Amino acid sequence: MRFKIVTFLSILLVSNNLFAHGMNKHGPHGGFINMPGAFHTELVDKGLQMNVYLIDMSFKNPTVANSSVTITYKGNKTTQVSCTKEKDYFVCEKPSEGLKNVDKISISAVRNNNKARDAVYNVPLKLEK
Repeated sequence: MRFKIVTFLSILLVSNNLFAHGMNKHGPHGGFINMPGAFHTELVDKGLQMNVYLIDMSFKNPTVANSSVTITYKGNKTTQVSCTKEKDYFVCEKPSEGLKNVDKISISAVRNNNKARDAVYNVPLKLEK
């Protein structure tokens, strides 16, 4: 019985740390981190647009090769935007009214042919504790 309790507590503690992986500090480009799968997404607010970096497990090596990003702004209405590739990140336009009516930002990403679950960011953007 003691083994079952220790195993359960260990799984619970490890899974909580996995969900918070990197979300408590800014990413290498000053953005907000989420880990939707075998890579991280970094969301950087650039005023009229959002930049999305697809970075590896070590928070390095952003890539756009064999990759794609779609961003969905959810709030009073839902707006989906396909993002364009730059050298090592994606540029995603914001809704015309900015983020004032947005509650969540959802990023659907494929990094180097590796599809992940959607990375969801709460608005206003802030570091998780």
